[in-house]
Amino acid sequence: MIPFLPHLASAQDATPPEIASFSFCPTTIDTTRGQADVYVTIAAKDNLVGVDHLGAAFRSPSGAQTIGGGVPADGTLISGTRTDGIFRFKFGFPQFGEQGMWSVVLINSSDIVGNTIVIHTDKLNARGFCNAVD
Repeated sequence: MIPFLPHLASAQDATPPEIASFSFCPTTIDTTRGQADVYVTIAAKDNLVGVDHLGAAFRSPSGAQTIGGGVPADGTLISGTRTDGIFRFKFGFPQFGEQGMWSVVLINSSDIVGNTIVIHTDKLNARGFCNAVD
């Protein structure tokens, strides 16, 4: 018996989402009385199948602590569509976390088929994106 291997005959998506803008607020927080939330906003476009996940990570001044992770696009879309939209999600900075300027070490986005873009600190700086929480 000859095994059958399916042949996919459809449009192919091999392009990761494009991150058009990135911001977060507030840029200054106070965790002396408890957790402080920082809201991340990312405008992302995907040419065919749509954004599936987004993420960001913040690192403490010493580099010993990291806050962040990924979130599904569902429930974070605040404007537009998954192929051209604005997404917002939050991270909680815990009470007793390290004081000082926390840097954004990366932002990322992936589409439904797994194409992924990761933008690290140097590229964030080059693109003029805000990259620190105090």
